[in-house]
Amino acid sequence: MPAATNEQAATEQQPQNIKIDLGDPDKSNPLRLNGESVTLNELAGKLAPLLAGKTKPEDRIVAVQSTKDTPYRWWIQVTARVEQAGGVVALQLEEEREVTVK
Repeated sequence: MPAATNEQAATEQQPQNIKIDLGDPDKSNPLRLNGESVTLNELAGKLAPLLAGKTKPEDRIVAVQSTKDTPYRWWIQVTARVEQAGGVVALQLEEEREVTVK
């Protein structure tokens, strides 16, 4: 049986974070879980198997990325579902930087 390469072993040891992208709930595709469109009602059920067996908080991180158009009420509803499923919410904020090229 061939041995795993160092790159494969490193990838398998590092926990892969779950990512949720939030948009405006009044528009199409307002919620994406690891790139897949889901509804708010489906979210906890889809998160549960991804979090199953993960006991350390750092393994249960769910990165929630929102845009400037994301209503606060929508963010609260989604993060509540993440916590209900056993996830630990981590924020990914959209940041604007101005770069001057000389």
